[in-house]
Amino acid sequence: MIDATIDTRNLQRAMARAPRELSRAVKGAFRTSLRRVETRLVREQLSGRQFGPGGAGGLARRTGTLARSWKVVVVGDGLDLTGVLFTNVPYAAIHEFGGTIRPRRGKWLWIPARTLLTPAGVFRGWEGVKWDSVFFRRSRRNARNLVALEDRGASKPRHVATLAPEVTIPARMGLRELVKQDRPDRIVDLNRAIRFAMERSTRR
Repeated sequence: MIDATIDTRNLQRAMARAPRELSRAVKGAFRTSLRRVETRLVREQLSGRQFGPGGAGGLARRTGTLARSWKVVVVGDGLDLTGVLFTNVPYAAIHEFGGTIRPRRGKWLWIPARTLLTPAGVFRGWEGVKWDSVFFRRSRRNARNLVALEDRGASKPRHVATLAPEVTIPARMGLRELVKQDRPDRIVDLNRAIRFAMERSTRR
C-alpha cells in the first residue's frame, strides 16, 4: 500500500515554542518603542524646543542630569508584559505633571537673579554678594513677592534674588504626549515582531 500521511506533530511543536517566541518578540518591540520615545524626549523636550503647535514647552538643558537618567525595562512573564521608561530624578515629576513649589523651611523661596546663573541657567552661588548692603522691596511685577537688591552706592542697585512664597511650574516635559504619538509606530513594531516570532516557531 502506498499512502500519504499528515499529522499535527510539527504544529504541536511550533505551538509549544510560540509563547516563548512571542514573549521575546513583544519584549523587543516594547524596548524599541520606549527607546524611540526616549530619543525624542532627550532631543526635543529636554533641549528647550516644542514638539508641535500648542504642545508642551520643552526644558532647557542645564546640567544634563535629567537627559542622562532615563532607563527602559520590560517586566512580566509570557505575554503579561509591561514596558516602562522611567527616571529617578526627583524633579522630573513636577516638570511632567506641573505643580506648585513651596518652601519647606521659612516663608520664602529664594530665586537667584539671572546675573548669578551660568549661561545654561545653573546657579553660580552667592559669592560676591555684599549681604550687609542688601535691602528688600516689594516686587512691581507681583505684589506677593519681594526683590533683594544690593546697594552699590551711586550705581543702580543690583538685583540679587526674588523671594516668592510659592512658584507654580507648568506641565512642560511632554513624556506622556510622546508616548501617545508613538502609538502608530509601536503597533507596526508589534505586528512585525509577532509575525517574525510565528515564522521562527514554525521553521524549527
